[in-house]
Amino acid sequence: MIQRGLKSSLIGIGFNFVLALFKCATGFIGHSFALIADGIESVSDVISSRMVYLGLRLAIKPPDEDHPYGHGKAEPVAAIIVSRSRLPAIYPVTKSCEI
Repeated sequence: MIQRGLKSSLIGIGFNFVLALFKCATGFIGHSFALIADGIESVSDVISSRMVYLGLRLAIKPPDEDHPYGHGKAEPVAAIIVSRSRLPAIYPVTKSCEI
């Protein structure tokens, strides 16, 4: 069951990557900055999804000698890394808002 979930996640990451490339290429051809920005945002989604996928793969490993309680904390750590990687995107938004 878990392997099917991992496989479907990889397929989704692959499709999102192709979509991101298509958006960027179409944006460059059509001179659309909005489409280019959307393509770049899609690439960041692919990177984030890949990070979560790797965290999940590590988290499902069985306990071993070095980790007698398993590797279950890897998934939340990956989620924290992904959320922290999104923080730089907040600065330009807050900078452009006048309060």
